[in-house]
Amino acid sequence: MLEKPDQLPTDRRPIEDLIEKISERASRIDKLEIDVKSELIARLDSWIRRSPQHYWWKANLSLMQSAEEASAKRASGRIVGQAWPTPNSLRAVEPATPFRLVERLRGAQ
Repeated sequence: MLEKPDQLPTDRRPIEDLIEKISERASRIDKLEIDVKSELIARLDSWIRRSPQHYWWKANLSLMQSAEEASAKRASGRIVGQAWPTPNSLRAVEPATPFRLVERLRGAQ
């Protein structure tokens, strides 16, 4: 896995094309999933605006933070921050969701 998020390309069109395909697929599966495209565009805008330096480290510098950490902050009245709360394990993933666990991305050393 990469240690740091890649810089996003200056041309958003390939990413937006992928978002469009994901949105269309979600719509074919469930007609009530009408906000997929706008939610993904908002995530992309947030990623670009924040320009995070790490995937997972400090909530104010990272792209993501542990869902447990965010929950504890929220429960104690503290600000959660901009890092996206993310499950720490696959226990929180729907059991029917297909996944493949890999040590690193293809071509990564």
